[in-house]
Amino acid sequence: RFAKYNQYNSMDMDVFVARALDTIAEEMSSRDLKTDLPFDIVYQNEINKEIPENIVVTIRAALRHWSDKQQLDKRVYDIARLTIKYGDCFFRKTSDFKPWEYIDPSNVIGLSLKENGDTDFYQLRKGVVAGTSGTKAAFGEIELINAPGIVHFSLSSGVGLTGPFGISVLEPTIKAYKHLTLLEDSVIIY
Repeated sequence: RFAKYNQYNSMDMDVFVARALDTIAEEMSSRDLKTDLPFDIVYQNEINKEIPENIVVTIRAALRHWSDKQQLDKRVYDIARLTIKYGDCFFRKTSDFKPWEYIDPSNVIGLSLKENGDTDFYQLRKGVVAGTSGTKAAFGEIELINAPGIVHFSLSSGVGLTGPFGISVLEPTIKAYKHLTLLEDSVIIY
């Protein structure tokens, strides 16, 4: 997984790959025109039972307040881009009243699952500053964070070879990208 993260970072240096990731992230992170929020809650009524308007207004106001607190208007694009680039995006919840702290995916060593398949806790490199890559830190220094303390966006169904971690949208293109770079090198040498 860590070697693939390095591969994705080098692929992101290519202008065409970076533009493709930008385009996908822009499409994913467009705001709802009606509510001016990064996303909207769709209410499903029971048969012949309407949801009272005051409940809808209250929930929408709470969503707006929470979205402002997490600065989602500024961060949703970055969350989308990181999630499609790495397959995962992690944040640490420090308080209900503060924005989440970004955790570089390379600083998440692993996670422990309960018997029923739910996440029990995340294993992070100890002493990592939010938003930085701790590739120099030893794997021996591990901090265990309970699952409710981590927000994990993922492109995974939880099953498969990489589950419970996600799979990047770049994964199917790695071979073609390597061929392209080898072809470019051979043209330069020739």
